[in-house]
Amino acid sequence: MERAFGLKAGRNDKKAALRNYINFSIRHTVFRNRNKILGSFIDTIFKVLVKKICWNIKKDLTDKFVIACAGQSSQSFIDSFLIDNILGEVINEELQINNLF
Repeated sequence: MERAFGLKAGRNDKKAALRNYINFSIRHTVFRNRNKILGSFIDTIFKVLVKKICWNIKKDLTDKFVIACAGQSSQSFIDSFLIDNILGEVINEELQINNLF
């Protein structure tokens, strides 16, 4: 079931929720690009999809961070998406996203 729907996250299981977010982002990108011609070799297709996944996650996190800061809930964003600095961190009130792959 996890492959299709993610982990069942408990109330305080933020790492499972973060894993589900990343899993959803990957599935979303692959699904949106399923009928596009991305190249002729499997390696090329994989590299293009990985870059698109990273770009989509970075853009989504940046958008969520801007919204959180506007609503003055940046700590909530940090607690939800930047657990143990897996995806990035906030330094001097600026979002620094890690290289994902």
